Amino acid sequence: MYMDTYMQVLFVLANDQSSKVWKLVCSAFVQLIEVRASAYCEAPLPPENLRVFLPRLIPVLLSNMAYADDHESL
Repeated sequence: MYMDTYMQVLFVLANDQSSKVWKLVCSAFVQLIEVRASAYCEAPLPPENLRVFLPRLIPVLLSNMAYADDHESL
């Protein structure tokens, strides 16, 4: 219930003419996404729920992997 009100206010503020307000709105959206993603990752969900996403998820993870400069290849 509070989240609905919060989101409605964010969308109203997104139409503000001030770039400072836009930056704050963007920051709020980023924080919401981080909190939701974190909660989803920590939730006790069965691994089977991810199975449908694996064909898309694995290539993205592999193509965006980053290694430290001192990483040794196997």
